[in-house]
Amino acid sequence: MRRLHARRKAVSSIIGGLIILTVILTALTAMVLVAQQYDTYQSILDVMSQKDIDRLSENIIAVYPGISGPQLVSGCGGSCNQYNMSLTNLGGIGTQIVRMYLNSTPPGNCYNLCVFSNSSAPSPSHFLSSSSFINPAEAGHVLVFWLPSTINLPTDSPQANTIGLATSRGRTFSFQWPFPPAGNYVPTDLHLDMGPIRITYDPNLITFTTNSSQHQSPGPSGCANTQPSSNPCMPGGWTTTFPTTLFDRGFVFYLRMSNIGTSPVELLDRSYVYARGWTNGTNPTPDNPVLFYIIQPMSQNCWSSYFRSSYFDNSSNTWPLTGACPTPVEFQAYNGTGNPPYPTTCTSNNPCYLLPQGSTLGVPGTPVYVLFSASARHQSTPASPTLNGSHIYVLYLELYYQYPAHTGYEYTLTIPLFTIRT
Repeated sequence: MRRLHARRKAVSSIIGGLIILTVILTALTAMVLVAQQYDTYQSILDVMSQKDIDRLSENIIAVYPGISGPQLVSGCGGSCNQYNMSLTNLGGIGTQIVRMYLNSTPPGNCYNLCVFSNSSAPSPSHFLSSSSFINPAEAGHVLVFWLPSTINLPTDSPQANTIGLATSRGRTFSFQWPFPPAGNYVPTDLHLDMGPIRITYDPNLITFTTNSSQHQSPGPSGCANTQPSSNPCMPGGWTTTFPTTLFDRGFVFYLRMSNIGTSPVELLDRSYVYARGWTNGTNPTPDNPVLFYIIQPMSQNCWSSYFRSSYFDNSSNTWPLTGACPTPVEFQAYNGTGNPPYPTTCTSNNPCYLLPQGSTLGVPGTPVYVLFSASARHQSTPASPTLNGSHIYVLYLELYYQYPAHTGYEYTLTIPLFTIRT
């Protein structure tokens, strides 16, 4: 009996030991599995944390001038407008741009949002793939993108375009263009502010037309469709020699003005450009002055062909033209305003120049091109006598305007414009 009892006790011990060993092995296996799962979780968490760090390390900003262009390039099934966007990577990590979003204010064609994808060749609403990666700490990187040739980004009103850039890590960076550069800078244009009127001095945008077959248009087609203009309207810029032949008797001058006030400005019919001439010699003598009075606004065709970046009032579209801009033998008199009281509206029968105000005081509204040519108020004949040859003329602007338009006081300003050579 003792031997049988001992045998049973041994079997029980073995079974108990196996049970305990099984429990220990199970616990160890569970601990190993938990440790492995924790290591996997920690690895994934570390990767996700690093991705978050990388994402938060991205820092793309637009730098002055923000966007430049357009430049007409071939491709796009014909041609398209190429723009260059200047960017700087302030982060310490390379950044890949995968989408671009552009929203414009009217008259921009992207005010319903344009979405850009990458492309290896010029294509409308795409950006260049090879320019979409920005190296760490890279400054002045250029991102090239394209729009159809019929679309020009508005550049002449505050916060005209909102641009968004989406990266491969899910960040989105946005800025508004045009924008003023930060810090000290040399302005890209010269202008003079007097009251609510801003006069812009720009060789690309102060231009003229004559009766001559060589200069019946303000310059190359679309020369003032962007600001600043990419190709000069006036041939030769400031060095242009003005013609003086009998056939060219008279000029039509185009001057760019804008309104920095808080209400519209109406230009009055007493406004003119005053040309004071001097003989070009060792003993210069003065000539009789020539006055070029304000004339009726340009036609829709002229505006769309050369000056699309400016404001245009369709109610003034009364020119009997098919596509050309007015020459001195065919312009219309400016009868929209006279002695007080002035008209309360501008219509096709009473066309007038209205300079729209900007968003706030001091911010210019959309510029307006104002035309001068007439020999006197309410006249449709060009100023005569014409300019003489081999002379230097100093041009002044005598501007009369009402502010606010239709209801305010009448003001005047006299400023020097520029010097021309014949």
